[in-house]
Amino acid sequence: MGRWIHRAVEAVTTRITCKQYRVEIASVELRVKDFGLVSPLRSQSIWHALCKFTNATNFGPVLSFMRPASTYVSLGNHRSYQEINSELCSRLGIPIYRRMAGGGPVLIDRNQLFFQLTVPSSLISVSRQKSVEVVLAAVADAFNQTNVHCQLDSYGEIATAGRKLCGHGAMEIGGYMTVVGNLLEEFNFPLNSAILCLPWEEAREHVRSLMSAFVGPASALEYVESDMKSNIARSLGASLRLPLKCTTNFLEIESEIQHFDKKLSNTRWVRSDDRLVSRPQQFQLVKIRAGVYVLMLVRNDYKIVLSVVFGQITKISFSAKSITTGVHTIEHPSITKSIAVIEQASQGNEAAFIKQIYDLVNQEQNTTRRKTVNV
Repeated sequence: MGRWIHRAVEAVTTRITCKQYRVEIASVELRVKDFGLVSPLRSQSIWHALCKFTNATNFGPVLSFMRPASTYVSLGNHRSYQEINSELCSRLGIPIYRRMAGGGPVLIDRNQLFFQLTVPSSLISVSRQKSVEVVLAAVADAFNQTNVHCQLDSYGEIATAGRKLCGHGAMEIGGYMTVVGNLLEEFNFPLNSAILCLPWEEAREHVRSLMSAFVGPASALEYVESDMKSNIARSLGASLRLPLKCTTNFLEIESEIQHFDKKLSNTRWVRSDDRLVSRPQQFQLVKIRAGVYVLMLVRNDYKIVLSVVFGQITKISFSAKSITTGVHTIEHPSITKSIAVIEQASQGNEAAFIKQIYDLVNQEQNTTRRKTVNV
């Protein structure tokens, strides 16, 4: 398991600067540890433990790799447990854990290769966003070296042709930060959409459709896993100007890992929504990838679901007792309008927002009728 790490250590003999970012840091070692195949819970508790342990002991930067042995759902710290279809997860035997980092519920499975970089927060940049960009830019270089062609796009996603290939997140404890990434070798979009608890089933089709178009590789990835790990280690070591050190044993953090095993799976921690920030939410939103999301507004008298792709509304589903019966869906409206324009015009007023949407729908329907008459 450690053979690829030794090759990576030997290969880091030059100092290379990331093409997009130049980083000045002190000369310390980057310890590299491959945990291999781990339990679903351990794929979360290990990196939490590393972040806390390195902060408490000044252990130094660590790059770790692992792959979860089976499927589970990971819920962000400040998101509601009610967003998950827990009944379905229970029926399918899919455990739910709540991570300390942010973000919505995500389905994790064995077809995802995890990498986690834990460093002092100030080692890369004083800006958390810039630090994440530095790490992802180096990882994208490593992907390309290993036959996974991609780029770090303008939305901050590692993607190819608009399709997100790598999930990512970040967490800080004290003076240390962990950037977590997972290479999506395959993406089960039917199950990913099914585990979400949505207020209207029509919304699920929007979510499923956008996931199939914008998440995961279009075809199976072909790469050698040992080469991928080696290239990620080399690329990060070179980008951060850190020599690599192979680490075979991490007994020091075992007690911390056990602590997070208990914390992240604790029923009260997972299900409690006490930590949620109390603020009125006009819409429910499902983020598919940066720049792509589903916007839902469901009330007693009307229901609206919008697919938004890089600022443009690409699909509208609506139902309103006072206007029409049944569900009407418009895909790729010829009268396109930026979601930002609609939100700005409504100025946070729900009724005004609804009117903007209905005006857009009516324009689209009138245009369709005129085209039909002309034909």
